[in-house]
Amino acid sequence: MGHYKPGQIPVGEAKELFELLTRCDKDFTPPLSQRAAVGQTDWDSQGANTGIKDYYESLIEKATIITVTRNNKLAGFCAYYYPYQWQGQSYLYVSTAVTAPEWRKHGLTNAYVRHICTAAMRLKCPILAKTWSTNKQSMTALSRYADRADTLCDDRGVGIDTVYWETTLDTLLYRAARRTLKKYAHMKSRPSLLPKGGKARPA
Repeated sequence: MGHYKPGQIPVGEAKELFELLTRCDKDFTPPLSQRAAVGQTDWDSQGANTGIKDYYESLIEKATIITVTRNNKLAGFCAYYYPYQWQGQSYLYVSTAVTAPEWRKHGLTNAYVRHICTAAMRLKCPILAKTWSTNKQSMTALSRYADRADTLCDDRGVGIDTVYWETTLDTLLYRAARRTLKKYAHMKSRPSLLPKGGKARPA
């Protein structure tokens, strides 16, 4: 996996990322190519791919990008921003996740999530994502990993709500602890959750 700070993705991968965005444009509702105009509500007024270049350039310039390669070719990527302010708190904000059609259902989403969670725990901050209610694929994916935090009805036009999803730092730490215990579940000597030399308090 590649992990690139804003503006540092190699030229070759950046080119593949642009090609992948173009291929998967219509997988999003509304398409990514129609998101260049902030506050736009008339999604049928633009031609296909008119906004992909602007979307792509903003992404590689401002976002941290995680890439996954399969068979020496970009199979998918996830982009996030930090710090992102929402309701007076700093978040790691996940903006975009795209997987090539031929690599879907091959565990790439789980790979993105593990990498994002590790970054958030290192930064000691919660994770935020948002999508539009019309993007059913994203709504389903986010519901597996996060809790619904807020809904702005008709925020992007009639019948198009903005839905916010949050994973708190406590939740991240709890899941990490469960993974650790599961990893050592079949070992005779398991790691202690107590500090070295510590004793459990009586109930």
